[in-house]
Amino acid sequence: MTPYVATSGPLRSYKDLYDRRLDKLPDVGGFPTVELAPKGARDRGFLAAHRRDPAQEWSFLTSLFETAGVKKPIVYGLRDVEKAVGEKLKQRLAKAQEMPFASVKYSISDDDMVLCEMNDFREQADWVNDIYPPCEGQVFFYVSTGDFPTAESYWRNAATGSQRAKEDPFRRDLFWLAVESPLLVMIDNAGIITISASPKFQSEDKLRECITQAAQKAQMELTFPPSLIG
Repeated sequence: MTPYVATSGPLRSYKDLYDRRLDKLPDVGGFPTVELAPKGARDRGFLAAHRRDPAQEWSFLTSLFETAGVKKPIVYGLRDVEKAVGEKLKQRLAKAQEMPFASVKYSISDDDMVLCEMNDFREQADWVNDIYPPCEGQVFFYVSTGDFPTAESYWRNAATGSQRAKEDPFRRDLFWLAVESPLLVMIDNAGIITISASPKFQSEDKLRECITQAAQKAQMELTFPPSLIG
């Protein structure tokens, strides 16, 4: 069992996530954000994939969304830097026609990014969780407040912008969605889980409670600092 340590603070304190355009919306910069880092989180690629427990991570995610009372669809995204699993996922979703999906080429390296909309996370997880985790890349989940074409349009525009960016803008592109999404989760290639929530959806205390319960259900050893947010 891999132990995790939680660190936290307002979204603006995470410089690699926070888009300075959000300064115009100061409330968003204050959204509670929690990072769950597994022991050995500096590992990347094969070492990280070997250390991680995908089943436990998925159990945590499922429990988190259920404990948080998520009723709306969840947009799932996979950014496959090595181009090893993105095409496989795209072909599977196209063949099954089980849920709406889209794919784009992201960044100057033309990484495969596959998106799909999950109306029942627990029931539909089997469609994607065996292609996880990618050795290089990220996965993300956010509660949708619109239809899937809106999500697809956002990421197509973001992908176009990423082709011209001097630095990789992915994390800022993703966490810009905190403006509209009440709950957003990213897992990077080291297995670090980052969660941001709108206070209108989950108070700081409620977010801590949801994360704690989800970790317990997933049998995840998790240590919080004395104060979760602040």
